[in-house]
Amino acid sequence: MLCRGLETNPESVAMIGDDVRADLGDGAEELGLKRILVRTGKYRHGDEDKASSPLDGVFDTFSDAVDAIVADLST
Repeated sequence: MLCRGLETNPESVAMIGDDVRADLGDGAEELGLKRILVRTGKYRHGDEDKASSPLDGVFDTFSDAVDAIVADLST
């Protein structure tokens, strides 16, 4: 697994996607990755409510999501 090769825990890895089911669904959830939804591309109003469990973040753009992750790393 990639996390082992990078010597990191899955909880410190984020999956960013615009499709709650395909991008942030079972795989990312089962691996314990942080799941971040962006309101771009495939996103439709209310998609965040379709997640099987609470998401770790919802942002308007990919760059907003990255800025939040970087800010979180700085604290």
